[in-house]
Order: sequence, then structure tokens, then C-alpha cells
Amino acid sequence: EVSTLPAGFTNTSTASDIHLSSNGKFVYVSNRGHNSIVTYQINANGTLKALNWESSRGVTPRGFTIYKDLLIVANQGSDDMYVFKVNANTGALTYTGNSYKIDGAVSLYVAEY
Repeated sequence: EVSTLPAGFTNTSTASDIHLSSNGKFVYVSNRGHNSIVTYQINANGTLKALNWESSRGVTPRGFTIYKDLLIVANQGSDDMYVFKVNANTGALTYTGNSYKIDGAVSLYVAEY
């Protein structure tokens, strides 16, 4: 069993979305209630190791997408989205400073044109 929440967190929270990193080394899960994205390392035997919980910077992260070296999260409760850089070596997420207001933010899709 793998928890999506850090030890000691006792408030109500549910997982919402899950994605594999572009390089296949990490798994990311959004936590509504904890307002975070957890990063898991995929071990050689296929088990997961929780590495870090990064704040979604908003309320109720619902959906997110990974596009190249970016993770973009839609926060339903605060009507916004935030952009993070994904470190391909460590899986760490770093806020880029980019955020946008989006009414009813629920899911995201990146279209190239």
C-alpha cells in the first residue's frame, strides 16, 4: 500500500489525477485536500518511493498534465493553474513563476500548433 499523503497529515484528502513522467522514472499524483502533487520514484523492482510533496499553489488540485519538462496543474477550488518545471534526474518540481486564472479549472490538455 502506498499513501499519497505525508506521514502525520490527518485531514480529509483524496487523490485526483495520476501521471507518469516523460522519462518513465517518476509517478505524480494530485491530492485534493492536501493541495499538493506527490512525486514517487519508480524503483527497479517496480515499487514506488515517495520523494516529495509540492504545494499545488492553489486549492483542490483536480487535473494536471505533463508536457515535455513541465507539469501544469489545474486547481478547481481556486480557479487557477500553475506551471512547474520537472527535473528529469530527481523528479523534483520547481514553480516557474507562471500562473493563470481559469474559472472552473478541472482538466488540462496541451495542444501544439
